[in-house]
Amino acid sequence: MKIGILGDVHANIEALDAVLASFVRDGVEKVLSVGDLVGYGADPGPVIARIREAGAVVVLGNHDAAAIETLVDLAYFNVFARSSALWTRKVLQDEERNFLRSLPLVHIDDSFVVVHGSLDRPEEFNYIQTTRDAETTLRNLEKRVCFVGHSHIPVGFLANSEAPDRVEYTFGNSIDLSRFDRALVNVGSVGQPRDEDPRAVAAVYDTATDIVTMKRVAYDVDRAAGKILAAGLPRVLAERLRFGV
Repeated sequence: MKIGILGDVHANIEALDAVLASFVRDGVEKVLSVGDLVGYGADPGPVIARIREAGAVVVLGNHDAAAIETLVDLAYFNVFARSSALWTRKVLQDEERNFLRSLPLVHIDDSFVVVHGSLDRPEEFNYIQTTRDAETTLRNLEKRVCFVGHSHIPVGFLANSEAPDRVEYTFGNSIDLSRFDRALVNVGSVGQPRDEDPRAVAAVYDTATDIVTMKRVAYDVDRAAGKILAAGLPRVLAERLRFGV
């Protein structure tokens, strides 16, 4: 089976539609999301609708939590994120809020786990950015693979049971999981990449080959950025899309 895993979409419908179209071309049969459907971008409602249409399995992200005023204190957001969260709260419809409220912090499948940040205390939305950050999740992982987002940087952290504290990492576009007993894969961000590549990024996991492939998909950045400006959101949220930062 081919499984498509969406990184943080952040209310960017242009990027999401481009990635979902690529999933169809790739023969993806199931769609997962690591959360943060909303925040930063100008289309929270359409993104939620499209995710529901796709039948995606979704976990709660910190920006989703901020939009429904739970778990997250906006005092810890930077000024741009805070402004976006407050705007998102105003424009969401009740049904959309209820959908976000229904999202779990963790999804456990037969052979993998999905969480927004760290699997350790998922309600705190901690970042996994280094091999040391990854060690706790890898040691305590009940399944072989954990898919995460949050940092917007696609990267794989990999370990074997005989040396669980010796964690390898890779920024490669293809990750062969069959060589490892445990794997933590950050699938990057669909709607706001931060690795200096403005294209949307998501992952396709082929369970038959045990290979995760990072997909880079071009989309209409100008249209997405224009909507952010038209909504009166901070200009930096539009401009960063053009540079992938």
